[in-house]
Amino acid sequence: MATELATELRSKRRGAFLGELEGLDPRYGLAGWALRDNGTAEPELLIRITLEDLLNPQQRWKLADLPANRVRPELRSLGLPSGCGFAFLGHNGRDLPPRSSGMVIRAFFDEACSLELPGSPLRIDAERYQQLRQLCRTGLGREACLGPVRGPVIVGWAIGAGPYSLSIDGEEPIAIAPPDPLPQHEWPIQLKLPAACCDGGESSTLQMSRRSNHQRF
Repeated sequence: MATELATELRSKRRGAFLGELEGLDPRYGLAGWALRDNGTAEPELLIRITLEDLLNPQQRWKLADLPANRVRPELRSLGLPSGCGFAFLGHNGRDLPPRSSGMVIRAFFDEACSLELPGSPLRIDAERYQQLRQLCRTGLGREACLGPVRGPVIVGWAIGAGPYSLSIDGEEPIAIAPPDPLPQHEWPIQLKLPAACCDGGESSTLQMSRRSNHQRF
């Protein structure tokens, strides 16, 4: 950083780093900012995010390694480069362990987890637990996702009734019917691919959409 550090940033310094874990928001995910204390945002700076139980120090789960390179224009007003944000937007398929009263999210400047960001640890109460659980399972703002192809079958998940459809190589969409009764959480997709797609040739292009507004996932 510049030799004269803004007053509001002085408490954000940890060793050779500056940063802050800002919190968990259902609209933006788990967000913050970080950089080396030389005024430049470096893409190789990875912020390690873990989930831990302070009542049981042996319990630690890695959630993500996040590059601190997201553009945050509002940080310029603090004299920071704009490209030093990070955000955990979730991912498909990972569920959380049962919540305990000692559960926290922690964010570290280094892989060895020796330098912790200001704002960390973040206590996980019942509300935050549900937000984080949904974020980890489905990802921020996602209503459907295609997973891997397993032999002649493609898997994935969706939320709500849709209606959803799958298009393969631009061919006529295949309707995907939701389960009945419709669950409140995401439901699994498991579709057998047409024989024409299983010829051992070049890979096909798969595209899933919600037919009501042609939103693609």
